Amino acid sequence: MTKIKNADGVERLGDCYEWALTWLLAHQHISDAKLVHGRATLTRAPFCQFGHAWIELNEYVLDHDKCVPKKLYYEVGKIDAPHSIVYEQHTAFALAARNRHCGPWEGVDAPVKIKRAKRVKR
Repeated sequence: MTKIKNADGVERLGDCYEWALTWLLAHQHISDAKLVHGRATLTRAPFCQFGHAWIELNEYVLDHDKCVPKKLYYEVGKIDAPHSIVYEQHTAFALAARNRHCGPWEGVDAPVKIKRAKRVKR
């Protein structure tokens, strides 16, 4: 889940990763649909970047109940396009299964993997 602070400074959790993967699973028959993990910038204080997920379908972005032209979405959200990761459906499903969560799986917002210490045989 994405953690962001609202205008009152209260941290809240977003559900964009879950929503985007669930949408993709429910609409597998739409072969042009792609899952994107990237970074957007809040349009209100504190104007910080945060990890985000959405669906791209040709030149449109689907984000919860919004359908926006991709160019406008990237401009308004100040999306860091070169650092966005676009997943084909089969890749997204495989990564979700392997990691056992909806994302993010790569990049700066991905959870840090903890290496377990090797056990010493006695």
